[in-house]
Amino acid sequence: MIAERYNKNTDEDKLTGHFFGTLRYTSFEKILKPLLVNCIRTAEFANKIKKIRGGYWGDKIIFWWPEKLKGEIDVLLDFEEILIGIEIKYQSGLSSDDQLEREAEILQKKANGREKILILLAPESTCHEIVTDRRRRNIFNEFGVNLSYIFWENVLDELNKLQLIGFDELIAKDLIDLLKLKGFETFRSFDVSIKLDDFSKDFFISDEEAINLKGKDYDKIIKKAFEIAVDTHKHVYLLIKLCKSLCEETDNKYEPLIFSGNKYFIHWFSDTDSDDKWPDWLSWSTKFFVLPFKLKENENGKSIYVMEINLYYPRVTVAKFIYKNKFNYSKLKISNKDFDKYSLPIDVVDDKYLHNKINGFTKVTPLKFNSELSHAWFAEFPLSEITADNVQEKIFGTFDKLAELKS
Repeated sequence: MIAERYNKNTDEDKLTGHFFGTLRYTSFEKILKPLLVNCIRTAEFANKIKKIRGGYWGDKIIFWWPEKLKGEIDVLLDFEEILIGIEIKYQSGLSSDDQLEREAEILQKKANGREKILILLAPESTCHEIVTDRRRRNIFNEFGVNLSYIFWENVLDELNKLQLIGFDELIAKDLIDLLKLKGFETFRSFDVSIKLDDFSKDFFISDEEAINLKGKDYDKIIKKAFEIAVDTHKHVYLLIKLCKSLCEETDNKYEPLIFSGNKYFIHWFSDTDSDDKWPDWLSWSTKFFVLPFKLKENENGKSIYVMEINLYYPRVTVAKFIYKNKFNYSKLKISNKDFDKYSLPIDVVDDKYLHNKINGFTKVTPLKFNSELSHAWFAEFPLSEITADNVQEKIFGTFDKLAELKS
């Protein structure tokens, strides 16, 4: 409704209107204030926002604040204590290199000596790099504006944490559903929740009772099992998204390896080729997910780093493939259908392929049909051990240790 009133029609404008237009009908103290305080980077800015006094604030929010020829700020929070401008991004980047600078100048003119904060609200994958670059150049000092940022993903997490009741709870739930629809869910863990509803008792029956199940009782178990499978695949997709995001951090040494002829950095083991169905975590017959990586700025080499998610056992395998000859990464031609030739032969029962355990890693020789691979080192973790808090350590930290193995 808000976007239409202002004659705005892009997906980004609609998200702005839906999200902040809905928040306008709630208490600032109950929803928006805790979201800003808990999500904004850094704590210094959070303390400034804490000082804002509550009460009616419907007249304190302004949408698409105009400034002749200079641009506009998507959302302006015009409080007595502080002036907060919010630039909102969804699927696009900044409209120009100096967009944030022009918005800072707008804030400077309107603030009348008040504290000023300009917040970039964007997906995590794009937000951090934009703000870090501008902070490094100190280009906001002349405007007296503090530049900060908030990830949409964090907003969704914080909305889930709020303890609300009644109308506020309903509003928050609608906003949660909206942000999930926009793809802002984040990986937390593989601790898939099973709600203790009327169906849950069907998981705690004896073998004898299970044999005699039929009809609607059996349908209930199938329904619940399918819900768990779908939820698990969604968590896999979110883990993949998190790994890709971590690769984009400037201090991360690794980047997804995109093989020639493939559009995606993930390679799925499936009964069908899933290249044209991304993301397709509802394809629950898929059991294996293989993510190859390489060292950044390394066009030639003899090694590939791999994370394999195996839902059949379930586990995560972190490995380093070492090939006999050097190759150019961009010229590798491997499709999803034949990626099994490059997969670890760790499912082979024959121990002749496994040898040389060092510091928790196992050396493995390839199967006969893979003549290009010299050997590989790998370590395994139960899937349940992987959480958002330890992905950097468990996956990329293990890559670092594997890199130290020279032979």
